[in-house]
Amino acid sequence: VKIVHYTKFIRILDGNITSNVAATVWTNTDPTGQLILRSPKDLVVSGYVSMPTVFASANASVVISGQLESRKRMNKTDPVEYQLCSIMQTTESILNNYTISLFSSGVITLGEENKAGALTGAALLLCTDSALTVSTNFQLSSSGFGYPSYHGYGHGECVGSLGSGGGYGGDGADSYALRPTKSVMASGGPSYGSKQSTGFLGSGGGCDDAGAGGGVIVLGAHHLNLNGTIAADGVNGEAGSGGGSGGFVSIVVPNGLSGHGSLSASGGNVSCIEQKITFNTSQVLCGGGGGGGQLRLQGCTNFTECASGFSGAYYVDGGKILSKIKLPHSPVGGTGIYYGFPCPPGYGGLLCRSCPVGTFKEERGSVECIACHNAPPNSHYTRTGSISSECVWSCDPGYTGQHCLSPLDDLFEVLGGLMALGLLLIIVGIGYYFKRDPYVKYRPGESDHLFILPKPKSPWYHLYCCNISRWLWPRIGYPKLEGNDLKFHIARLYLSGNNTQSNPLLLRTTVTANLDKVLESDKYADFARDINEMLAFSTSGSIFYKLVQCFCYPFASDVLLYRRHKKFNAVKRYLCKYKHDCMKGPRAKAVMKAIKVGYAADYSLAYIELLHTEYSMTSCAPQNTPIGEPHLPMVLLFAGMGSYESPLYLDPNDLMVRSLPQAPELDAFIDEQLIEIVAELNALLRVVDTSNGTKCMSQLQAVAEFCEDLGDMQNLGGVRMYLGFFNTHDNVEFGYQWGIYLTTTKHVAAKYSGPNNEFKHDIRLNEYYDRGMKTMNTQASANVSSIRNAALMSPRSLAQMAPPPRSTFKPSQVSIPHYIRVADYKGPLDNTLPLAGVLMTSAEFQQHKLHLMEKERIPIWYRLRSMIMPANVSKPPDTKFHGWGVFIALIVLVILDLVTALAMLVNLKCVENGEEVVACTKSVIYPVLLIYPLAILIAPIIGIISLAMGSPSVVRKYALWNSCSYLNVVVAIIICYVKSDKLVALYVTRPLPLLPVTLLLLKIAEGRVVNIYIADIESNRRRRGWRGLMKRRDSDASSPPDSP
Repeated sequence: VKIVHYTKFIRILDGNITSNVAATVWTNTDPTGQLILRSPKDLVVSGYVSMPTVFASANASVVISGQLESRKRMNKTDPVEYQLCSIMQTTESILNNYTISLFSSGVITLGEENKAGALTGAALLLCTDSALTVSTNFQLSSSGFGYPSYHGYGHGECVGSLGSGGGYGGDGADSYALRPTKSVMASGGPSYGSKQSTGFLGSGGGCDDAGAGGGVIVLGAHHLNLNGTIAADGVNGEAGSGGGSGGFVSIVVPNGLSGHGSLSASGGNVSCIEQKITFNTSQVLCGGGGGGGQLRLQGCTNFTECASGFSGAYYVDGGKILSKIKLPHSPVGGTGIYYGFPCPPGYGGLLCRSCPVGTFKEERGSVECIACHNAPPNSHYTRTGSISSECVWSCDPGYTGQHCLSPLDDLFEVLGGLMALGLLLIIVGIGYYFKRDPYVKYRPGESDHLFILPKPKSPWYHLYCCNISRWLWPRIGYPKLEGNDLKFHIARLYLSGNNTQSNPLLLRTTVTANLDKVLESDKYADFARDINEMLAFSTSGSIFYKLVQCFCYPFASDVLLYRRHKKFNAVKRYLCKYKHDCMKGPRAKAVMKAIKVGYAADYSLAYIELLHTEYSMTSCAPQNTPIGEPHLPMVLLFAGMGSYESPLYLDPNDLMVRSLPQAPELDAFIDEQLIEIVAELNALLRVVDTSNGTKCMSQLQAVAEFCEDLGDMQNLGGVRMYLGFFNTHDNVEFGYQWGIYLTTTKHVAAKYSGPNNEFKHDIRLNEYYDRGMKTMNTQASANVSSIRNAALMSPRSLAQMAPPPRSTFKPSQVSIPHYIRVADYKGPLDNTLPLAGVLMTSAEFQQHKLHLMEKERIPIWYRLRSMIMPANVSKPPDTKFHGWGVFIALIVLVILDLVTALAMLVNLKCVENGEEVVACTKSVIYPVLLIYPLAILIAPIIGIISLAMGSPSVVRKYALWNSCSYLNVVVAIIICYVKSDKLVALYVTRPLPLLPVTLLLLKIAEGRVVNIYIADIESNRRRRGWRGLMKRRDSDASSPPDSP
């Protein structure tokens, strides 16, 4: 049958044309039915056309929106090679080689949007001088139209009803039987053809039910817009038969291709069957998958830009086994070949795409890019288009250096490895063990440690290299206030703040009224600004501090201390060179010894001391301020920040504290009593937590009660002590700090009484009135005679029993400070105090605590933090158990902690089929170790070191590491539940992961015991007198060896 249509107009074929001359199964007969369509203009086919051979041409455009099918199969004995568009000359030669041929001088469009269409046949040829478009829902396919089973240049074989795969671009896979070992049955078909040869049909697999190979598709166009599918795949094999190989797809496009479709010439897949041999035994029979076909892309000259607009994929995969039966190994057909442009280095594949990240290509050609292997562990590749095996890489976050090491590993490498680090730690430990405090005079044979050791006589001991700490922690020798300076002391200027980023130290820039004759206002303001600038915190240092606080919280306080130390070194260097221009006295400027600086051991409190160095006691002297020995009343501020690592304390290193018994206002010498008072006061202050308002009020109430109870002691020379918070800055918005106000009973009575019993100082009238009434009732019932009673029955108390006259009340005398850091208490300042502030009693703390309990809402995160983080606890009772029992209990807990942690880490291994799965094990171990970096191992090690050293600061580091390691243990428990099916160790799996739970309980017990241990060692004084209370301050090179 031959049907020929000629037309001078646009031909629209919107009907069905069918011919049953060619059967749907392959036969030896060569059907001769043909459909020839010619049009001098456009040609549109929107119906269903099925003919053995179709030839269509148009001088304008060709549109195929329906289905165009050729069921003719090529002659099995004819070795046809399919030429390209440029080689085909006559219609007869085209009809002899291709089943469907489309020619157009204009655009060829295959398919319409939202309408399915197909062009199928054994050999397809599409040629145009313009563009060729394949729509999204259109399939251009010759899949399964190649050689059938047992046929083709690379057909498969059949042995025992198992067929191997056919080969073409890649070899076909072997068929095999698994009983239970693998046994090859039939060898796969060989590959044939070459990259330069013309196309061939794909070969069929072995055995009767084998899949046929893929056909041939040849496209030639100026540009290809591919959004649909172009496929020449092999057919799957059934019932153990082999799969057919992929076919041949050739595309010649001088102007490149675009779209998001796909190209495929993959081999057919196969299946496996399970065959019973006996009642208890069986064998698995598997056919071989077909090899991949060939893809060819030619025509472009700008190779890297030819396929830049095409985002689709291409496939020449070999056929694989599709089976639900789990097989230890399943061979697949060989991957086909593709021949594209001669891509430059850095570009590869059929489409000349830039090599992805982590791959490279050095030579020209269309081969795929090769994976890079030069990056170290803990890194990732960063650049595409690499032309060398030395690909560019970068370390993962948290890893640095040439080998992408973690900070800890990098430190180990710098120090020479773990062994060298261990040796260094041993040397440092020995040096610390044999150290001697240079600020303490020792008796012969006395050491700074618990053990009595002779003075080291080794020649290397005095070498400069052994004083490496002096290089790491530089010290500036600057003379501080000494005992001989007390007779010239004028005043103390406290710096506001606690020396942190949010609350830095600030020296007031204005001169108080009593120092007008001592200081020049303008030059003193310049002096104060210089000091404040040196004590300011830099942004870069603060960022580093925040990073350490996040990732290594226990060492954050050391970073802060080092930053403070460097700033005070700068201040001391400045004061060494300062010419005392702010002093009015000429001798003060000449001698330059009138200004000295003092500070607490942790730099949280600082002050400037002013001395009178003039010849005359009246020249340049302060007004209404005595010169010389400490005089009462005075205000002493607390050092510390009220936190776990920096508790509040009255600094015993402060010479003004130690010289208080020399005050002439006292009736008796109270040196021994003052030592005990300071010790008890610091024991109460160390448990104050300023981050919690209600809790802080309760703790400060105990301090206020202690101060009030001192009035009952008759051997204190009439001294009275009040707790309060004071303003140390000229701006009322800054500088509120806790401290004590020291005075005498006589001064209190004189201060609060005047002519006609008028109330001199109008502060908190209603509160004092209520308190006076309470006191009177208490005095009447108790009838106790003491210094405290005498003070409470003083004219101040009597004056409080009635409101003052209206004429004496001046609202201007009452100022309202800002919110203090522990609560939102507002109260008027007492400006008659040496430092303006507010004095508070235990009753006021109690009232304020009740107010906070009603108002304050403690957030959940704070409750959780208070449960996890360590805290300072009160001094334990004086029992023998706290002398050694806590120490022994903590040693046992720390050792059990270390042993349990190591046992847990060893047992966290993923095992499958008797072998460890390394990737799974890493996914388990790394989170446990690194969720808080190595805290689970560092905590017990620091614990052992701290117990050996007996230093409260080091023990606090251990307590913080132990709290941080809670997170690691909780993650370990979660992982043990999630990965329980892969973890085989009995003690880390469900229903109860015993080792992680035990470790968590041990750490909770350690957290409780270590708090008691710290309180125990801090409350025990190893020396008599002030030395037992002093905090060592290595930053002072001129610390006096003896206390006054």
